[in-house]
Amino acid sequence: MGKEGFLYQTIINTTPEKLWAALTTAEFTRQYWFGRSVESDWKIGSPVTITTPEGTVEVKGKVLDAQANKRLSYTWGSGTGTDNTTVVFEITQMGPLCKLVITHDIDLNAAGAQQAANGWTFILCGLKTFLETGKPMPAIPWRK
Repeated sequence: MGKEGFLYQTIINTTPEKLWAALTTAEFTRQYWFGRSVESDWKIGSPVTITTPEGTVEVKGKVLDAQANKRLSYTWGSGTGTDNTTVVFEITQMGPLCKLVITHDIDLNAAGAQQAANGWTFILCGLKTFLETGKPMPAIPWRK
């Protein structure tokens, strides 16, 4: 089997502008990504890094597409079976709400794929909770 991918959709009571800022600003990402900073200047071809609270770079990538308030895509390299993959965030305004669709083109049979899928679920639930309540979800202990 090839890269089947992971898809996650959610509806968030927020604006496209706030959702974009939450996806692209390190101060915001730390609030729902369990202390991790997602950093880039978001220009096509620029590096993207995801850094743990301890300062370890966990993911390195490159910006593929950045259309403010609409679409964000970058490559993903984490040293696991999810290397050389792509993450895409698509934002659609629906009246006072936003639909967020995330795809990650991982091989679901690769090492680390299940961990990645589980991680995205928690990250995106945390994003929704943070944008709708202003408070992060409670942290849970992660096991490697």
